[in-house]
Amino acid sequence: MAFPRLGFVRILRNFPFSRPVNWIAGAPVLVILAAGCGQDSDAQGTSDEHAIFGGIRDDDTTSAKSAVVALRIRRGNNYDLCSASVLAPNVLLTARHCVGEVISEAVACDENGNSTNGDHVAGDEPPEAIGVFVGTSPSFGKTPTAMAKSIYSPPGRVFCNSDISLIVIDRPLDGIQPYALRLSANAREGEKIRAVGYGRNDAKVPMGTRFRKDQVPVLAIGRGISQSHTHLGEFEFEVGESICEGDSGGPAISETTGAVIGVVSRGGNCGDDSGNVYTATVGFKDLVDKAFAEAGGAPIIEANTPSEADLGPASDPGQGPPATSPPPKSGCSAAPGSTSGGAFSVLALLGLSLVARRRRR
Repeated sequence: MAFPRLGFVRILRNFPFSRPVNWIAGAPVLVILAAGCGQDSDAQGTSDEHAIFGGIRDDDTTSAKSAVVALRIRRGNNYDLCSASVLAPNVLLTARHCVGEVISEAVACDENGNSTNGDHVAGDEPPEAIGVFVGTSPSFGKTPTAMAKSIYSPPGRVFCNSDISLIVIDRPLDGIQPYALRLSANAREGEKIRAVGYGRNDAKVPMGTRFRKDQVPVLAIGRGISQSHTHLGEFEFEVGESICEGDSGGPAISETTGAVIGVVSRGGNCGDDSGNVYTATVGFKDLVDKAFAEAGGAPIIEANTPSEADLGPASDPGQGPPATSPPPKSGCSAAPGSTSGGAFSVLALLGLSLVARRRRR
């Protein structure tokens, strides 16, 4: 299905802006809300069609130093799931919509980084609502490894071109090698990234398990409108099939340097071959400096940021819909906390009942 690039798109907390993980108060139930935008009714069964598509499980045996962690965010009586990357033992990088008081699950942006559907966020959630979990497949019903202490987010009330936040946590995460950070340039068209997150996957493994997909090409960078009709602000870039609900806030890791160059923001259907948007880390040095001023120390800065020449030929423009393709179908939206209805499945996970529901993005 076409990604609703000209209308409303979903945030990916289960994937950029749908509310992914909800814990029902008073009962040991983990509710994981999938995202769907006008899917056919025959897609409402128990199949795990929406996920880090084409990826592999990011086990400690194959990625012992993987510095991607899970966030459990309490919102009233419910909890959301997001992903984050470790920039220092006590500093994490994630998406703003993961840690913000979201007032609109629908996000519509233009190429200048302006919202075309009003405000998206009222402020930040209280730090004590955010727990940090480490490992390939954390037990989210247990005590978090760490808790958020402070949140640093850009000013303003929209996610367009600024869907990024840093978290200072209350204790260091030992045994994890932090990632370097790119602050000098946006991603390059044709650059390959590694997508990592705890969201839905097409391997039929429960959400909350860390997956990755290697060699994902950057299709377009902002400012502008891409060939797939995706509006990108100056500090955004687009990739194809990779990320899904729950991957929100997860990193784009340069395959050339190993540095984090962006965080998962928003997208359409998880299997789309275009239209998935990252917020680039470039442009947010002041935010990084403020977080590290509290945390102490300094970030590891990417060395030898690749140039266009280093990357070779740009990616094939045919990977996304051609510029002459028909306009995408109208987008869909959802009020915070709402679902699109439809069937749901119940699975057993670590003694918890796991419910997967379709949500509008």
